[in-house]
Amino acid sequence: DPEKKQVYDTYGDEERMPQQQRHHYQQDFMTPEDLFAAFFGGGPAFQQHHGARHRHHHHDDGQMQRVQIFQALPVLLLVLLTLASNFAAKDGGSKFSFQPNNAYRNERSTATLNVAYYVTDDFEEHYNEGTRNLAEFDRQVEIYHIRSLHSDCDYQEKTQYKKVLAAKRRGSQEDLQAARNHPRPACKELERVKKKFPALFRSAMFMGGY
Repeated sequence: DPEKKQVYDTYGDEERMPQQQRHHYQQDFMTPEDLFAAFFGGGPAFQQHHGARHRHHHHDDGQMQRVQIFQALPVLLLVLLTLASNFAAKDGGSKFSFQPNNAYRNERSTATLNVAYYVTDDFEEHYNEGTRNLAEFDRQVEIYHIRSLHSDCDYQEKTQYKKVLAAKRRGSQEDLQAARNHPRPACKELERVKKKFPALFRSAMFMGGY
């Protein structure tokens, strides 16, 4: 835009511009609130922004707005996928438990990782033996298990790190060695799964699902 270029050449960065010029300079930029309003209903902020754009170069501004929206689509898609994954996790988590209780008292184990889990009495009414639905359910349990291992491993590593720092502050080599040998069973199991079942590990850590 030649007009905005002239303003920038005259005043330098945005902080040095007079308030009136700065307001005019900012009119063509959409804030996150404006973008949200554009997708989910034009509120006052969007209407004010949209009205200002109609007063200045209607065709070019409309094109720029479309470009900005398309650039934001990957972020919006990621947000939607995250929400969908959370809802799926809540729904799937109600169908099994890693610990037995009054509702989940029938023990099963997954085919690949041999992960033990417990299901309700009517489980087989929905997931018959040898069916694709059961195989997929087992896989989702294993993905959930791997992600739980990853979370536990992260906690164990942070605990070990704190112990190492504390031992260094005390200046005790014995305590330092003990801190470095602090057990991390979740990390050990996670590394085993990663090496032996790389495809399943990648599905759990880098893809949507469950």
